[in-house]
Order: sequence, then structure tokens, then C-alpha cells
Amino acid sequence: MSFLSTTLIAIVTFLVGLIIGRVWTKRQISTSELQQQVEQTQNELTQYKQDIASHFATTNALMSQLKHNYEEIVTHVDQTSKMLQRSEAKGDLFPFFSKETTEQLQASLDQLQEEKRNKHTPDSQPQDYSQGSSGLLNADKEKSVG
Repeated sequence: MSFLSTTLIAIVTFLVGLIIGRVWTKRQISTSELQQQVEQTQNELTQYKQDIASHFATTNALMSQLKHNYEEIVTHVDQTSKMLQRSEAKGDLFPFFSKETTEQLQASLDQLQEEKRNKHTPDSQPQDYSQGSSGLLNADKEKSVG
């Protein structure tokens, strides 16, 4: 019986070892899967942080460019305003034309203003009708027979 009991103990020990091995292997597989998921999640988080940093850097560059463009526009408007104020102070209404063209334009404007002042206003309103009867309803016309 000792051989039989030793064999039986060996078979039971083998089966218990096999069951423990399977359970242990499943836990190891679960642990390695979890470890892979953790690493993947960390990689995704790192990539997300890099994307956010890149987005903020691009936004910062665009805002700097917008600020620079705004400053250029303000400078341009200020310079144009000062130039126009200087032109008005000199009495130069057309700063972009030559002297002769400016004189011709000024004479033309003066002539138009003079015509507006001298425009004749009628003493009475015009009549909408002609004196007497005319047209098809004229009874004085002779009917022509042809």
C-alpha cells in the first residue's frame, strides 16, 4: 500500500500543481495585460500632453502675429491721419495729384459751385397740360376720308 499511496499522493500533488499553475498563469496573463494597458494609457497621455503643448505654442505664435499686424494697422492709420491733417492745414485738397491737376480740379469745383449759386429758379410751376384740346380728342380737326 505504500506504493499505491505514494503513487496516489504523487498524482494528487501533480493535479494540485497543475491547477495552481493554471490559476497562476491566468493571473500573470491578466497582470501583463493590465501592465500593457497601463503603458498604453501612459503613452496616450504623453501624446495628449504633447498635442496640447503644440496647440498652445501655435496659438501663442498666431496671437503674436495678430498683435504685430494690429500694431502695424494702428501705425498706418495714425500716419495716414497725420498726413491728411497736414494736407488740410496746407489747403491741399488733392495731395496725390500734381500741382497743375490740383489747380484744374479746384477750378472745376469752383465752377460747379458757382453754377449752383447762379441756377435760375422759375417764377411759377410748369403746366402739365397744353392750351386747348389736342390729340385724338380734338373736335376741330377735320376727319380725313381716304
